[in-house]
Amino acid sequence: MEKYISALIITFYIYGFAGWIWESFVCPILTRHKIKNSGFLNGPIVPIYGVGALTVSLLFSAKESYLSIFIEGAFVACVIEYITSWAMEKLYHRRWWDYSDKAFHVNGRVCLEGFLIFGLFSVVAVKYVQPMLLEKVMQYGLITLVIIATMLTTLLVIDLVFTVVSLTHLDERLDALRKDLELTVQTLIDNVEQSKHDFDEIMELWKENDLASYRQWFHEKSINERRIMKAFPMLMKHQDKGEKKMVRNRHENYLSRTCHGLACGYFVSFVLGTICKELGQIVHFSILYQWGVMLTYMMGPAIGIAMAWCMEAKGINLLAAVLAGSIGAGSIVVDGSQVSLAIGQPFWLIWQLY
Repeated sequence: MEKYISALIITFYIYGFAGWIWESFVCPILTRHKIKNSGFLNGPIVPIYGVGALTVSLLFSAKESYLSIFIEGAFVACVIEYITSWAMEKLYHRRWWDYSDKAFHVNGRVCLEGFLIFGLFSVVAVKYVQPMLLEKVMQYGLITLVIIATMLTTLLVIDLVFTVVSLTHLDERLDALRKDLELTVQTLIDNVEQSKHDFDEIMELWKENDLASYRQWFHEKSINERRIMKAFPMLMKHQDKGEKKMVRNRHENYLSRTCHGLACGYFVSFVLGTICKELGQIVHFSILYQWGVMLTYMMGPAIGIAMAWCMEAKGINLLAAVLAGSIGAGSIVVDGSQVSLAIGQPFWLIWQLY
């Protein structure tokens, strides 16, 4: 069993590295932007891709239909991306990415384009890549796999600690950095106020007017600051108090609030439950497995109450939401005079009507 766990850990790093290649090279080439290290960490890995790929590979079987894996895999991946975006904004008080300019986005954190890409990646990972990877990796001995998994995890932890420490008080430092940038550029460019809200425009105008001073200012910053500014230009967007309040209150949009509740309810029930079940089976820990089973059965009610909570429902409305969520996900099964619980699906009722 240790061999299987080590193999899963190694596949996590393979997916994370593939995600880094996609974000740092493929996407910039397709969009005709500069190639850069687009990851949060310094090393060549984007952990969210590893988490997403490994999660859908554990949640879904290769025997399932392409459409089922596509829709459910895309949904799970979007939930992970949404929660990651929300958590990083809470930690650093900044938006690391924003899809507000894309069609059918949810609170600027996820969008239809990402949903379709994640769905395609989920099908490829579950049907083809993960079975092939596990087959290849499991050919190596237990000691070899444990050593590789341990070394990669150690490097990741070191990188994570270094990055987190270097980004301490990021919000204040970025504000100071932007003010320093604007003061420096103000002496060189008369129309900087017109481009005050666009970091990329400020940098381009500065390079065009005084390349030498631009390079000197840029190289005075730490390596990690320069990398973060290049990888996440959204962090340097100007935000006064009114704009920050607007960002915090974007969830007031009806659709955004309901989708937020749907994502949270699905994650804390079905996703976490399935992970607990898999881990319980792997490590032979029956209590963890039982908790996982209980969480997966609670998916429908969890989605219902989470959506109602995000809509600020109270009292009897919360109970009604639990019942509606259970029926909508197919968690309540009525067979003649018998009523039982089942592990439903988020869109079970829609599928039935279809």
